[in-house]
Amino acid sequence: MKLKIKTLIYSGLILVVLIGVTLAFSGCQPAPPPNAISIGLGQAVALSQSNNFSDVQVEPDNGWMLMTAKVTGDPLKISDINGNPATISNGTLLTADTDGMNTADLKAMGFVFPA
Repeated sequence: MKLKIKTLIYSGLILVVLIGVTLAFSGCQPAPPPNAISIGLGQAVALSQSNNFSDVQVEPDNGWMLMTAKVTGDPLKISDINGNPATISNGTLLTADTDGMNTADLKAMGFVFPA
């Protein structure tokens, strides 16, 4: 009898821990790559209008987008989101906070997606 009670208690504890872990990680959202340069949305729009992206991935549910720079010739000198100087060359990863905007919203504000 005592063995069944101990088994029940341990099973209950395991269940509580599993529920807790599930709840703790259910709100986690993927983050942009740590090596990406964060830029402002206005700067992202300007760079897109100059055809400086080879790929753009919009993550409206996560609130950011990831852009791959397309730079021919000399690297471009820009400022990151904090105003620090940064240099981008072909293949550099950049991110921008989209505040949950989707592709249509970004196009409406002038963002040009690569063909």
